[in-house]
Amino acid sequence: MLVLRGLTAGLVAAGALGLTLNGASAQSDDALYQAAKKEGHVVWYTTFPLDEAAPLGKAFTEKYPGVKVDIVRGSGTRTVERFETEYRANRPGADVITGALLDPDQQWKKDGWLMKYNPPEASAIPAKYKDEGNWYIEGVTISCMLFNSSKLKSSDMPDSPMGLLKPKWKGRVGSIPAWATGTALEFAYFVDYVLGDKGSYEKGLKKLDPPMQSAQAKLVQQVIRGDIDVALPIADYNLYRFQKKGAPVDCVYPKSPKGVPTNVRPIAIPKNAPHPAAAKLFLNWRLSKDGQTRMQNGLGMRSVRKDMDPPKGLPPAAKVGMLVLDPKKVNAKQAEIVKRWQAEFGK
Repeated sequence: MLVLRGLTAGLVAAGALGLTLNGASAQSDDALYQAAKKEGHVVWYTTFPLDEAAPLGKAFTEKYPGVKVDIVRGSGTRTVERFETEYRANRPGADVITGALLDPDQQWKKDGWLMKYNPPEASAIPAKYKDEGNWYIEGVTISCMLFNSSKLKSSDMPDSPMGLLKPKWKGRVGSIPAWATGTALEFAYFVDYVLGDKGSYEKGLKKLDPPMQSAQAKLVQQVIRGDIDVALPIADYNLYRFQKKGAPVDCVYPKSPKGVPTNVRPIAIPKNAPHPAAAKLFLNWRLSKDGQTRMQNGLGMRSVRKDMDPPKGLPPAAKVGMLVLDPKKVNAKQAEIVKRWQAEFGK
């Protein structure tokens, strides 16, 4: 079963930290570069799609010739499992890790598995999005209701998931079951306990005979082909990615006074990184305006830097409202939510 762990508490606690890092002060960029060139490469474990992570690695090497980026791409769960297996076996492979959930990083910090390093570019990251010297949020995505813009206009779309449960939407809406992904579980929790529609959403959705997928990309493709008109929940970086390819898609964000469910992408350096200088150089670049701009332009994932606008075509986060759900509360309701969804849609 999918498990989400402590995010909100960690973000709040991080903002209160005033760490003094022994031996962790930032080296000059040039000194790190010279040391990194001797190491030759940096191994980046990431959950970013390979075709979009590769350009980031190439851009880094163009900026720092002689330091190659070796990308190891995997799902959030597989990336965590691989790193932890290697660490316990004293067979370090990762120099830098970008995950899909923050709770592993929090646990690794507690276990002493993270390198103490305070990159200069981290000064542009707000305190609530970092644990100074340990982990940093390098990107966020906001959940939305994605629709085929050649068949519908924004004005045709409801401003709540419950608005899609009317008979006229039967056969036109696709979704992801609450047990399939963290995004889907959080969205189900959001509908139940933030919007206050506990239990009625999945029952109403079932009546629409929706195609159910375990991956967002498959749902988006169904919308693009016209098999369905609407898909949810969809992380809005998918909107950016497919619009850039000319696909007829657009998004409506659920209206909520508390904001819309937001997923984070933490980045950190393992304590036993095989190429520590290259790891520090790469982490600092990933958090820099250049690295973040390339991420936004390439992936459509939003930066949390104070000096960055959102990716082209996506509304400002302040306009939508970012809601980082408390994983402890989500976890407490997980079994209940999954049981209801499985009763409607099977296992």
